[in-house]
Amino acid sequence: MSTPSMIRTSFLIGVIIAVIHPVIVKYADAFWVNDTVVSSGQSPPLRSLRLPVVAEEPPKCLPPDDQYHGKNYCWYILKNTLGTEVHSGMLIRSNSSDWGWYVTLEHMASVSDMRPTDVGVWAEGRTRITTTLPTGIILGLDFFVPRIGKWGGKKFFSEKRIEFNIELKTTVVIPYMGTVKAKGADTAIASVPMEAGKNRIAASVTAMGKAGTLESEIVFLAEVSSIDLKHWNYDCDIEVLISGKKNGFEFIYEAILPIFHQKSY
Repeated sequence: MSTPSMIRTSFLIGVIIAVIHPVIVKYADAFWVNDTVVSSGQSPPLRSLRLPVVAEEPPKCLPPDDQYHGKNYCWYILKNTLGTEVHSGMLIRSNSSDWGWYVTLEHMASVSDMRPTDVGVWAEGRTRITTTLPTGIILGLDFFVPRIGKWGGKKFFSEKRIEFNIELKTTVVIPYMGTVKAKGADTAIASVPMEAGKNRIAASVTAMGKAGTLESEIVFLAEVSSIDLKHWNYDCDIEVLISGKKNGFEFIYEAILPIFHQKSY
């Protein structure tokens, strides 16, 4: 039986946790080198590093409050009083009982005359998601973003962009057939348009694995995006393709699993 091709999605993801302009560089556990933040291995207290909060959902979901109200996300918009700096991001929460941390993807834009002039990014963290698929297949996913904080994008055609690394590990347990483990790495992007287009932070990473006659291809996708820097979209999905055969039994499972899709007010 032939294997259907995976559905490809155009958006990538971007990830962020705290935001800070280069002129505000004093905090305990990270420091800026050539406009890039370097981690000392600790996670910073987020509130003290942020611009004023314009919106957050669920209410008070940002640290240190951490009031998620049962949701698996936290999206937010931050803006300085002059309107010359706008940030928006999301926290992608784990659902694993043994891991309470999350991934942050945050897009940062310098603004003049209501148009973006440059891009920044803050991203870090690890999210672990476990879900049970039809027929009892268990999918375990570990999405990791090494900490990066950076201002200043490189020109790429009609936009300015910053690239950063992302990683994915997956484990697929198929009852009575076996287990497939996989790893993948890719590059996420934070960008602003110099003409018309999206402001966005986007990530897409694929982990492909094989164990005997069993195969898996798992894609993790996340994106924060806006046309006008006022109204934002927050999207996260998992694409799944699992196939195998054993003792005369053959199967293919293909699906797009929505983690969340949100819009700002």
